Amino acid sequence: MKEHLAAAYASFQPDYRRLTERMARDIFDLDMKPLGIVDAEVAKEKLNSAVKKYSDEDELKLFQIQHHLLALEAKKIGEDSRTLINVPYVGKRSELEKWLHTFANPFETILRKFIDDIFSAFSNNIFQPSLVKGSSESTKVAMKDISIHIKRNVIQKAMSAARDYGDCLANSAKTNVFTTNDHYLTETSKQLENKFNEDFLHIENAYKADMQPYFGIVYGIMAFFKTRKKMLPDTIQMYFTTALDNLFKETEKEIGIQMLNEKTLNMIKESARSVSRRKFHLERETKIKAALEEISLL
Repeated sequence: MKEHLAAAYASFQPDYRRLTERMARDIFDLDMKPLGIVDAEVAKEKLNSAVKKYSDEDELKLFQIQHHLLALEAKKIGEDSRTLINVPYVGKRSELEKWLHTFANPFETILRKFIDDIFSAFSNNIFQPSLVKGSSESTKVAMKDISIHIKRNVIQKAMSAARDYGDCLANSAKTNVFTTNDHYLTETSKQLENKFNEDFLHIENAYKADMQPYFGIVYGIMAFFKTRKKMLPDTIQMYFTTALDNLFKETEKEIGIQMLNEKTLNMIKESARSVSRRKFHLERETKIKAALEEISLL
């Protein structure tokens, strides 16, 4: 049975890679989205009125409309939360905290699906088929008991630990506003901010000067999200690759322990063929003994 488990686990590795790549793509696709605290149509009209159009090619692009809406939302958050301090000295923390849930909530959904998928695959595509292949007519009842025991005490236990890890990571993503990758964060922020003048070339100077600090906040938050997305997939992959390897080893070990368990041995029944063959040989032995006794009396 152990060889069937090892073969199934080895054949699962490409599927695990695909699940991991899908998780990474889903995380990379997470972007900064509007909070819904500013009317999108009003924001679009405001931007249109501030744009100097020189030709039809100067029509606003979707990303410009989106970034402008985000900047207006950042401005509103600043205005709603700013105490006795001038605008140039307001930081980005309160705005970042407001936007964290738009990243953290879908991230939590992606992570939970990834955890459910890999443990479901281990149970249904690796462990259960291996048990079926490794059992015979005489061990069917025992294998069913072993299956229940390992799913409850090994697989479920590992899955609970993985979910605890996932919950901890997701909760941290909702509240933690710090990254150790300060260099990447700073460089990404600068790259995004440098594109501001290029992307909004035709905005009137007065409006651009008024909105530039809020675009800076938006680009800073986008850079933070990008930094998070750069780190999370590998962090998750490293943990779960080790967790799956440990689960495989623990399952293999538990199968060996359970196969030698007295309860399991008592459940193993001889096949009907073995019983019939033993009965045939016993009857034959009895007949031979009887014949030998008759001969000895002559």
